[in-house]
Amino acid sequence: MALAMVAAAGVRAGTRLAPELKPGARVQVKLESRRDGTLVAEEIEIESDGDRDEELRGDIEGLDAAAGRLRVLGFEVAVTARTAIVHEGGGAGSPAALAPGLRVKIEGERRGELFVAEEITIRRNQGYRERKVEGPIEALDARGDHGVLRVVGLEILVTESTELSGGGRRHAILSRRVGVVDDDDLLFLRPSGLGRHLALAGEVRLRAEGSDNLELDPDDGERELVPEIAAVLGLAASFGPAFLYAEAVGEKEFVLQSADTFEDGASDLRIGEAYVEWRGLGAPWFSVAVGRQKFDEPREWYYSRQNLDAVRAVFGWARLRLEASWSRNLFDKHRNLRDRTRDNVILYARYDALQALAVEGFWVRRRDRTELRDSPRILGLRLAGEAGPHLEFWLDAAREGGTRGRRDPDSGRIVVRPVRARALDGGLIWRWRTRLDPSLVVSYAVGSGEPDEVLQNGDPDAQAGLADRTFRQSGLHRNRDRYTGVVSFRYYGEVLDPELSNLRILTLGVGLHPSRAISLDLLHHRYRQDAPSRFLQSDLDAAPSGEDPGLGSEWHLVAGYEPGRFLELRWTAGRFRPGPAFGDEAKAASVWRFQARFRF
Repeated sequence: MALAMVAAAGVRAGTRLAPELKPGARVQVKLESRRDGTLVAEEIEIESDGDRDEELRGDIEGLDAAAGRLRVLGFEVAVTARTAIVHEGGGAGSPAALAPGLRVKIEGERRGELFVAEEITIRRNQGYRERKVEGPIEALDARGDHGVLRVVGLEILVTESTELSGGGRRHAILSRRVGVVDDDDLLFLRPSGLGRHLALAGEVRLRAEGSDNLELDPDDGERELVPEIAAVLGLAASFGPAFLYAEAVGEKEFVLQSADTFEDGASDLRIGEAYVEWRGLGAPWFSVAVGRQKFDEPREWYYSRQNLDAVRAVFGWARLRLEASWSRNLFDKHRNLRDRTRDNVILYARYDALQALAVEGFWVRRRDRTELRDSPRILGLRLAGEAGPHLEFWLDAAREGGTRGRRDPDSGRIVVRPVRARALDGGLIWRWRTRLDPSLVVSYAVGSGEPDEVLQNGDPDAQAGLADRTFRQSGLHRNRDRYTGVVSFRYYGEVLDPELSNLRILTLGVGLHPSRAISLDLLHHRYRQDAPSRFLQSDLDAAPSGEDPGLGSEWHLVAGYEPGRFLELRWTAGRFRPGPAFGDEAKAASVWRFQARFRF
């Protein structure tokens, strides 16, 4: 699924491309060359004139007048009797006017390795060099930290410094961030009024969340409406190899429980991310970042948007990306309180093995410095990609080790057990690629568990000798993705939103993508515990009986609208029907959420 999303919306691991950059779109690309000959896009301009010709713009590097051959941008260009030669601004030219070093624009078509010129324009201003190609995007791929476009048969890297223009757009200059770029990142634009090295960006988010009967009460359950407003302001600076980023975040929520009860909720004003990254440290493909950083990965299954104070090293070369980090919550006194007692080591590796296959590896170690020693070690492997033009897939497999402690209710002693648990999450997406772009999703996830009876032995020493078979996610996870839509959502359910712990989840879904800006998804989740237990990690305020593993099912609807990068509307809703694990009298619960995001 990862590379399918690359084709739809750009590269997620490190560089995000505009949605207009897709196969078939006509672009003009200004090129620069690295010492190793790699072509890099300095600027990409989106064309909308409907012309399908291909163009080369550059200096004549070589000339064989007798054979009717030129060399421009490394291409061998054929000049035939039908080739029109003109001077820019008017006036006919002739083959005799062509000479090495002359700046020209060549329109024509490729025939194998030969570019056949239909028209050669001798440019008016010969005082500067020009290296541009123009034509439709033939392919879009991921390569380590970069995007790769193929235009006029050339592979062109798209990096964090590539600018985008056309259609009245301003230029995006700082789309690259440490780690994975996602929809929640601010969009930095040029000009920003702060000079060529600085950029300022912001976002306002209006949210509302409504819930009904999360207690599964057979009588009238509690209803609650929580409106919220949030604002983010970010400043980015790029000075050669040094990249600095800092953001301020403010949030205010209210709570409405009935028509006459309106209360102030939580308020928060804090520093979000604040770090400095030094790129090309000793080698062009190596960088180090220090400070408060976001940790994210494409499916947010191992870790997600947690701002942690960290030292992180990033290595990206060709199709390989490696990350290693040590982190802790040092300065945030109000959020992520559990993280303040834990050190984290995260190792990440990604290799784009084939054009349609990505292999990712994860190792997350959290060391709890309290007497509970809640210190998981999670080793994971992910395969994601495409099996043909219509089928996308992903597969996550994880094994958890480490230790986990609990306080014995009878003796009060801390019982620490070794963890031996596992989890699996896999799915398929079938896309018809027709007018409404319908899709079908099938996925299955399981996190191992154990029955409550394991802990009912009253001897703490005997309990400590038993391995804990219940899988727990890292605590840094969020379980969000977008599948084929334009907005992300909770893929394990909107009401339950469970942690994959002692749980089996079967998901079936259908989706429509009638335009680039609109998507609709309808999903059905069926939940069952791996072993009957009274403990359930979810958003419900009710606990199962521990006698039956059948938790119930949920319908889940997602609607998204994103006409451009400056506006996003998202509406999600779910209704959970409890199963026999909650008793015969338990009634359904529902949740809806709305978010409007405005960027500037």
